[in-house]
Amino acid sequence: MPRWLGRILAGEMVVNMMTEIRGASNAKAKRELGWTLRYPSWREGFATALA
Repeated sequence: MPRWLGRILAGEMVVNMMTEIRGASNAKAKRELGWTLRYPSWREGFATALA
């Protein structure tokens, strides 16, 4: 979706959050809690959710 359309539909703050804010790492949860991802990649998660 182009930024200009996102601004109209969701507003400037949402567009900034989705395009400029860095993601977080799951490394500490994996290391300290033995946590594992349900889906190893976002592609697998989307495919399962949208199936």
